[in-house]
Amino acid sequence: MKKYIYTLFAALLTATALTSCSEDEGTEPGNDSTPNVVIYQYTAASPYNPDNDIYLRLASNSAVREVYYLAELTATMEENLSSMGEEGYMNYVIENGTQITEINGTADYDLYITGLIGEYTITVVAVNGNTKTYQTAAFTGLSWETYGTGYWTDGILAAMFGQDPVTMSVYLDRAVTANGVRFRFSSPYDHASTAQDELGAYNGYPSVAPEEIVEGENLFVISCTGSSASMAISDLGLDWGYGAMYTGTLNGNVQGGSTYPLGTYDEEAGSITFPASSLLLGMGSSIYAVSLPSTLYLNAEAYQAAQEEAAE
Repeated sequence: MKKYIYTLFAALLTATALTSCSEDEGTEPGNDSTPNVVIYQYTAASPYNPDNDIYLRLASNSAVREVYYLAELTATMEENLSSMGEEGYMNYVIENGTQITEINGTADYDLYITGLIGEYTITVVAVNGNTKTYQTAAFTGLSWETYGTGYWTDGILAAMFGQDPVTMSVYLDRAVTANGVRFRFSSPYDHASTAQDELGAYNGYPSVAPEEIVEGENLFVISCTGSSASMAISDLGLDWGYGAMYTGTLNGNVQGGSTYPLGTYDEEAGSITFPASSLLLGMGSSIYAVSLPSTLYLNAEAYQAAQEEAAE
């Protein structure tokens, strides 16, 4: 059944405001008298895994005759570079790396390297006879670990459709990043609730019919740096007649989004709160600012403490 948008609680934005990586290929990849490759780094899209797979576009100039690349743990690369020197390390990459035979002269080449876990440096060496140059790209592949049961209190659909705010239990994974931590969980909206736990949390969304579910990965990913938190664009796995729904922080995901607040990560309290107007709700070609807060509690104790505080 089609639900009606509760427009008092949402401000319409333009769908074209979603940001994306530029596909510019570069206009000056290098001086043609010296072989050179410029590296452009993008987020790997499906079917690749952006947590552990890197996508590089290599733009070579007309002086390039051969190109080699090597992915090494950054600590190993730095040790080798220090002991061998730049010339020695470039020879090491040529001897131990992989040649990209498709590049000879001016070219653009898309390179995917998969299955990286940890901090990696990818070195690309351009060769013309005895002349060599190199460029590098850095990538941190995440190692996810099971974290436990968390609780997601929804403000997204409550604001947009006048639904009662509900809390749903979710299963959390956690990964340590170079500058913080990251949490992920499967969308609690893409399946109907069949029960409530001892804290009253639902095991799915209580107001969803089978025909409203959109199949897919439907994964929420929240990145925390210091006390700030952001959410990547995440599919809810739900369509109430306006198009498949997705969410994420406005800040970092729409043009001009820096004027909107980020979420707050409170490690001591065990919670991540996205205040009013920090999250978006997209449906088809429309994007709305969500006017109610949503909170992820990282464990049962944190959620129960919040309930008790609210009851006082």
